[in-house]
Amino acid sequence: MISIKVYNADGVPMELDLSPGTSINLEYLQPCFDDKLEGSDFSLPFRIPFTDHNRQLLDYAKLIQQLNLKEDE
Repeated sequence: MISIKVYNADGVPMELDLSPGTSINLEYLQPCFDDKLEGSDFSLPFRIPFTDHNRQLLDYAKLIQQLNLKEDE
């Protein structure tokens, strides 16, 4: 079983709600086989349920009003 923790404003780790059977695919690149020398590890996209708990932890990220865009100075 996996879990994903997000730190809240007080620095306390909180677990996101995940659907049963959630899996995350990770891609590890070995430097000796990396002929392009790009060498980076990454995860493939996965879904997180949009529960009330997750919405609160992610600061209602789906709402465009919550985006923190910097203005050009």
